[in-house]
Amino acid sequence: MTYSWILIIFMQSPGGDFIDKQTIGFASRKECEAVRAQLPILDNPMRVQHKGLCVTRDHWEGKKQMPGVAYD
Repeated sequence: MTYSWILIIFMQSPGGDFIDKQTIGFASRKECEAVRAQLPILDNPMRVQHKGLCVTRDHWEGKKQMPGVAYD
């Protein structure tokens, strides 16, 4: 299956230190945003916080930058 949207999940410590980054592909922006909205459920205030950003596959691959979204 080809994915049009990529959810980039950034994991950081409560103090803001980078821990890890994961990506998941989705067929639509709506699906991507629905999962992104659920990320706070994964948070553990003492260990890790999750932040998400949905971007187009072209943006993720560096082919066409989305307006107002910096490359990772």
